[in-house]
Amino acid sequence: HRQLTFIVPDVRRASAIEIRGRTDELGSAGLNEVLARNRALAVRDYLRAQNLPEVTTVRLSFKGACCYVAGNDAAEGRAANRRVEIEWQTGLQVAQRTIHERN
Repeated sequence: HRQLTFIVPDVRRASAIEIRGRTDELGSAGLNEVLARNRALAVRDYLRAQNLPEVTTVRLSFKGACCYVAGNDAAEGRAANRRVEIEWQTGLQVAQRTIHERN
């Protein structure tokens, strides 16, 4: 959660937040869906515990074994793919941060 601490002041001012859970390609499709969902839910729960305004809309999406940012043939690429993307909107400005799973 240390990586999330840095964005809390910004997301507290957001009108909308989208949290996207992602995985690498290892494991079954079903397992990856669960992992992606759990990553997104963990970030959502952490941000909610930081006293987000009630009017903030929080959307979740998750997809296992998809949307890769790196190859899955090496450990470094797989680690980059295991992530949560957080996008938030404050007024007309949109910002994004990617949180990588720690091994």
